[in-house]
Amino acid sequence: MTAAPSPPEAYVPHRTPILCLDAVLLASEAEAVAEGTVTADHAPDGALWEGGLIEGLAQTAAALRPAGQAPRPAFLVGLSDLEIVRRPALGERVRYRVTLERRSDPLVLVRGEARCADEVVAAGGLKFFVPPPAGAP
Repeated sequence: MTAAPSPPEAYVPHRTPILCLDAVLLASEAEAVAEGTVTADHAPDGALWEGGLIEGLAQTAAALRPAGQAPRPAFLVGLSDLEIVRRPALGERVRYRVTLERRSDPLVLVRGEARCADEVVAAGGLKFFVPPPAGAP
């Protein structure tokens, strides 16, 4: 588990303008928390586009792994019961929290929530396909 904020680049291959996170605050096998500030890259009309909220949750989910395990590619393959309450405005800070619901290799199901201060702005389930490591049977 991370004890201090760490750069998101340690968990995801994304870089600007696709990177939605500024810092990973918690990373464990069961839960991950990250934050990002809404920038013009993701808010061309002044508010974070819906795909940006989903991408922020997906990037946070990349931090769900046992300590010391090397990053593995994961592909977002589904959403369930996702509700977007509102789009955060340019400059707002979004905190993403993702918890592991079930791991059934090669699929991983998580529950995610995005908040601005105390307000939930998006929540729902995400499903990922995580291919086995190279050379695995």
